[in-house]
Amino acid sequence: MTQLLSNRTFARFWLAGLFFLLATWALHLTMLVLVFELTGSPFATGLIPVFASLPGILLGPVAGVLVDRWDRKQVMVWSALALIVLLVVMIPVADRLGVAMLYAIIAVQAMVMTFFAPAENALLPTLVRDDELATANSLNALNDNLGRVIGPAAGAGVLIQFGFAATLTVCSILYLASWVCLIGVRAESGNVPSPGIEEHGHVPNPLARIWREFRDGLRVVRLSRALAVVVAVWGLFMVADVPFTAVLPAFVGDSLGMGPEGLGIMLTVRGLTGVAGGFLVVILSRRVEATMLLAGGLLGYGASIFLLGVINDFGPGLWLTLVNGPAAAAIYTGLTTTLQRATAPGMRGRVFSLVGLVNGLIVIVVSFASGSLGEITGTRAVVLLSGSLQLLPFLLVVTMLRRRVRPLR
Repeated sequence: MTQLLSNRTFARFWLAGLFFLLATWALHLTMLVLVFELTGSPFATGLIPVFASLPGILLGPVAGVLVDRWDRKQVMVWSALALIVLLVVMIPVADRLGVAMLYAIIAVQAMVMTFFAPAENALLPTLVRDDELATANSLNALNDNLGRVIGPAAGAGVLIQFGFAATLTVCSILYLASWVCLIGVRAESGNVPSPGIEEHGHVPNPLARIWREFRDGLRVVRLSRALAVVVAVWGLFMVADVPFTAVLPAFVGDSLGMGPEGLGIMLTVRGLTGVAGGFLVVILSRRVEATMLLAGGLLGYGASIFLLGVINDFGPGLWLTLVNGPAAAAIYTGLTTTLQRATAPGMRGRVFSLVGLVNGLIVIVVSFASGSLGEITGTRAVVLLSGSLQLLPFLLVVTMLRRRVRPLR
């Protein structure tokens, strides 16, 4: 890890991602609080994740094609700059913003992330050696956990003490720090064309050309066993995980006998162990194959959730939560590394956008379905089902991805 962070190019890239995620999670939590304060409606508050998911569904194909066409570093630079401008413009009118404008801010932030995330995942393999790729991805997973733990706490603290304008100011400063770091990243300009994809010649309609290029990405996934399996594993993991996340607040109250305080403690422990587990995965990533990290993470994550559904006491449930953070870091590292290695450089933007599109659809559809199922069967049954379903991606990994995926250059 120390050797990788001594690489100034990667260190700047990593810090840029950390600052970006801190701002993103701080703003997300602040929006949840403000919408609930303005409306008093759980339904209105629950629309925040919907507005955060829709842009990835609607713009994912376009974003993937453009990320593969454009300089990926510049995509990230302009993404950070766009969010800086958005927040700075909102600061003078922060106290007069209504619910519709808060939804709009979240939607614009999600639109920018639709471009930023695939560009980040596509650019990373070009900044490090292949034997450092898993460690680099594990450091990015650590970033995500740090963002989830520190960002919301910072956002809530600034909001309570100084108001929404101050929160927007802090977030814009964090995005500015991300932009400054990205400017210093030395990356090759341009993208490497993907082999084996037919040229379509001149297509006068830009939308038709984008659609054809996106279909090229779909065809690459369909024709590559490794890619098809990894995308399927990612989708199955989300199908299993979203129900657990959706019913967790009700489950802690109904089945474990704890209120919001208990949920807060559990989420805090999960976040802190995620950070600690992130460091553990960083160490393991240099010694354990990415597919083994993925399989181990899926098994540990699924088992801990299933056992949480079995017990009736908050204390043991809190101990089981200790497994979630490290397991999630291993899953992210294994999935991202395997997907990057199995994808040709010129196709990475489209493939990661496809994953984002699939994830967004799953979050929206399965979240609503989980709530309805929880009403019928109870939240405990949903948690047990969620833990059991994690066996499906685990079995897919151990049966279909046993051989090391060779990097495509």
